[in-house]
Amino acid sequence: MNLLIVNHSVENQHLLLPDVVNELRKLDRTIRCRLVNDGRPRLKHRLWALGMSTVVVSMRPAVHWKPQRFAPHWATVWEQGPLDKVQEMELLERAGIKVPKWTVLRKGAKPDLSGFGDFVVVKPVLGQRGALVRVMRSGRVRWKPLEVNGRGISESLIVQEYVHTGPWPTSYRVGTVFGEPIYALQFVADRNRKPFDREPVSSQEFAGRNIVAASRGSKVTEIEAGDVIQFAREVHRALPTIPLLGIDMVRHHSTGEIYVLEPHCSGGTFHLTSHRYGRLLNESGLDLRTQFGGAAAVARGIYKRLQEAVP
Repeated sequence: MNLLIVNHSVENQHLLLPDVVNELRKLDRTIRCRLVNDGRPRLKHRLWALGMSTVVVSMRPAVHWKPQRFAPHWATVWEQGPLDKVQEMELLERAGIKVPKWTVLRKGAKPDLSGFGDFVVVKPVLGQRGALVRVMRSGRVRWKPLEVNGRGISESLIVQEYVHTGPWPTSYRVGTVFGEPIYALQFVADRNRKPFDREPVSSQEFAGRNIVAASRGSKVTEIEAGDVIQFAREVHRALPTIPLLGIDMVRHHSTGEIYVLEPHCSGGTFHLTSHRYGRLLNESGLDLRTQFGGAAAVARGIYKRLQEAVP
């Protein structure tokens, strides 16, 4: 089998991908693997691939795609999907993955929140990094366009059931390559904030509070809960053609149930080399490349997916 891995500078992936190729060669010498630069496929690529089936893996964030991206018609291409939060939630639900109860609110539509409680979480479909996430009374939810920095106007809103994660908001992020964990982080909100004394029962209890755990002042540690990491593996099985996921999850404080908030199918979560990884390393002392093996973990994920794809 031929394997072409797209090499580009987005998130500095090019710093690690040569090591990924070396690790793949250690796993299986029969795989013809090479890096290619992003751009329109050329005749030389087709000639190199002749005689064997070819797979292309591109972990480039979809927001950086260009019409000339490397996606040859003669190969199987696994790449990041330009999906919004609604499309992601629909895919996960169809696969039986547990997500908080949700609905989408679009322009001109009246919200039907009869199945929700007295308060809900509202966020823009095009939101990122917890921007514009807020808790509202169910009876006051109305559609309005929201401008998200760097993403433009979000014309749709997601209305979601609130999942209480404890005195201080807590969340998890597991990065996976075809289901293989490459890093796993837990975020706990700034403990200088006033804690929740109990699970909120009214929207007033959220006044002046930020429910996003991964926000300014949060504490970041490695995840030790094996069930969270295993759940992330199951989530990626529901999205088998997308190479890279950054899966955000929460655990209900009382029931212990784990829910997916967002899988980030569009990419932007290759934090083994990203600028965000550098900041995280400086601030917390964590070295994400040592958690699961760095390049070796990425190679394991790609190799397992190749084995599944071979008849």
